[in-house]
Amino acid sequence: GSQRSSRGMNGRACGVCGTWRERSAFSKTQWAKRDGSKCAECTGNPSSCGAGRNESGSRSQGTTQPKEIGACAAPSELGFSARPQMPVPGFDGLTVCSDWPRTKNGLPPNAQSAIFSPLIACSIGPIEHHCSAQEIEAANTWWTNVLPAWPRWVSELQVAGINDHREALIRQAKGQPNALIFKAKGRGSVPHFNGRMQNAMLELAPMVAVEVYACVTVMYSA
Repeated sequence: GSQRSSRGMNGRACGVCGTWRERSAFSKTQWAKRDGSKCAECTGNPSSCGAGRNESGSRSQGTTQPKEIGACAAPSELGFSARPQMPVPGFDGLTVCSDWPRTKNGLPPNAQSAIFSPLIACSIGPIEHHCSAQEIEAANTWWTNVLPAWPRWVSELQVAGINDHREALIRQAKGQPNALIFKAKGRGSVPHFNGRMQNAMLELAPMVAVEVYACVTVMYSA
C-alpha cells in the first residue's frame, strides 16, 4: 500500500512501452495524464533512451521489458575520429573543437546542461536507469575529441570529492534528462541536475570551472 503509493510519486509505467520510468522521464504534460502517459523516449525525445537500464547496462530488475512498438530507435552512429581544434585565448595549450554547432548570435545558450551534465556524469560514474559503465566509457572518448581537457577535468573533479555529492545530485534532478553524448539517441542519458548544483560541482575544482566556462564560450563563438 504505502510502498506502492510512494513509488507512484517517483515514477510510473509508460502507457506505450510498458517500462517503469522515473518521474524525470516524463514531460509535465504527459505526467499530468496519469493513465496512458508516454515517457520521453516514446514521444520522440532521444535523451531518455538510457532509461530502464541499470549501471551494468542490463535491464533493471522490476522493470518491464519494452515492447517492440515502444523500443528505442536505433542508436545514433558515433564518430570517434579526431576533430579540428582551435585554441582558447588566455589558456596555454587548452583547445576546443572548431566544428561545434554555433548559435545564431555566437553566444552560448543560457543553460549549459548539455555539456555540464555529461561532464558531471562521467565524473560520478554510471547512473541507474540512465547510463551504464560502457556508455560512460564511450561518452568519455567522444567528449575528449570535442574537449581534449575532458579526462583531466574528470580526474580533478573526482579528486575534489564530486562523488560525495552523488546522491544529492540525483535526488534533486528533475525535468527532461540530457543526452550523455550531445544530441545522440540511445547512447545513455543524464538526469537533469539542478542548475546551481551543476555550477557548484564544477567549482569543487576552481580551475576546472574556469577552463570549462572559457571553453564553452569559445565553442559557441562565431
